[in-house]
Amino acid sequence: MLTLTFEEEVDASRGDLVAEPDAPPLVGDRLSVRVVSMAEERLAPGRACLLKVGTCAANARIEAQLQVFDLDTRTAKPRDAIANNEIGTCVLQLDRPVSVDRYGDNRATGSFILIDPESYDTIAIGIVEAVSGARGEARAAEAAPAVSRHALARGTARARETHLRSAAKAFTWRIIGSLAAFLLALALTGSFRFAGLLAAIDIVVHTILYYWHERVWSKIAWGTR
Repeated sequence: MLTLTFEEEVDASRGDLVAEPDAPPLVGDRLSVRVVSMAEERLAPGRACLLKVGTCAANARIEAQLQVFDLDTRTAKPRDAIANNEIGTCVLQLDRPVSVDRYGDNRATGSFILIDPESYDTIAIGIVEAVSGARGEARAAEAAPAVSRHALARGTARARETHLRSAAKAFTWRIIGSLAAFLLALALTGSFRFAGLLAAIDIVVHTILYYWHERVWSKIAWGTR
């Protein structure tokens, strides 16, 4: 079991999706899909059904311009409906935007089932090929039911601030600062030995201080957007 704890109040419920800012899913209410019909009643334009992808569910309606694949010729031909056990393509108009992926990008969020709203029987299984509609290919961070963009970005940034990164930042910063201290001490005393000793002590002490300074600030959310 996985538990997520947010730093601010978020309206997240079953069916919502939390994603990395660098790899968001597609968001839209119009899906171009490929389906395999599993129902005795044909899939025809205007038919209402329920789409279920992951834990998300939405009302869907099949639109016109269906095509069916001829397995003998391996070509797609326009049809009025998709019959039982046939493979075809169609467009699903949803009643709200959902977060999905193209099946080629992510199988888990790119596949779905269609359910009869009255009998709750599975009438088709399918994969997402393209997303458009209310938000086109808007990203999940811009969707209403998703976690706010800055909250996701902030959490990801802190998660990626490793101890090694903090140490590297501290060391490179002190190299610059200690070089400046060395040049200043050399200019004031004219002694390379004294200036070098001062720079060496400065690197060690201030690297440690800066490292812990970075670790503390990496856990503080104040002032981030």
